[in-house]
Amino acid sequence: MPKPSPSRPAAQKSSGSPAPLAFSPERKFAEALTAWQDGKPREAETLAAQLVKAVPAHAHGWFIRGLAVEALGKPAVALKHFEQVKDAPDLLFGVAQARGRAHLALSQTELAVSHLQESLALQADDAQSHYLLALAVMQQGAQDDGRRLLRQATLLDPSLGAAHFELGVMYLQQGDYAKAQTSCELAVKYLPGVALPLNNLALALKAQGMLKEAAEQFERAVAVDAKFADAWGNLFIVRSELGVASAAQARAQAVKLSPQLAELLDAAVGRPA
Repeated sequence: MPKPSPSRPAAQKSSGSPAPLAFSPERKFAEALTAWQDGKPREAETLAAQLVKAVPAHAHGWFIRGLAVEALGKPAVALKHFEQVKDAPDLLFGVAQARGRAHLALSQTELAVSHLQESLALQADDAQSHYLLALAVMQQGAQDDGRRLLRQATLLDPSLGAAHFELGVMYLQQGDYAKAQTSCELAVKYLPGVALPLNNLALALKAQGMLKEAAEQFERAVAVDAKFADAWGNLFIVRSELGVASAAQARAQAVKLSPQLAELLDAAVGRPA
């Protein structure tokens, strides 16, 4: 009679769920960075908050968290997070620029200028810092310095649409409509899907007597943003000057969105009150 084989312990049944992974600061930072780069600031902030809670001295985690809350419209909170970065050598430039941007959002222009000058001392060829510093000094009334910095920004990065946009606004205000047209055309090119540059380009064209071309740009502006009351009003004025029957439709839309425009629009085309 054969001997029975030795018994073996019964195989343990799997619970069906994997064992939890140990917390990894490197993995958590990578997740937060990826969320930030993917344009998900809320997710990035949550992940970065988890990271710095576990590793309070994680400079890069604080930096990502600061950037994320700044993008969520909380510049004062962002500044508190940036304070936690301390003096991480590879973050000195980024933190200086971010602090300048946050102070600018809070209309703290002196602090903004100081930090943005610091960022340029660390990286003199950065277009974004030139652009932000231009905004700050213009808030202080230094228009010539602002224009110089904006021009430098566009030389360093010709695709920086925001700098072209600000130059276009400046030239419109100065009555230099040919330069305004050039800057606004570049703003339209590098800020696709944004209505304001289209409206400003149309204003520059209208000021030079190019009414048909201006109407086309106003039409593009309201196609991008159907709630842009000023663009509808401008379209009404240009269509009226061109004698186009659809002018009334544009006026109706402008007044529907912003009733206080009615009197201004009628005065602009010489219509009695």
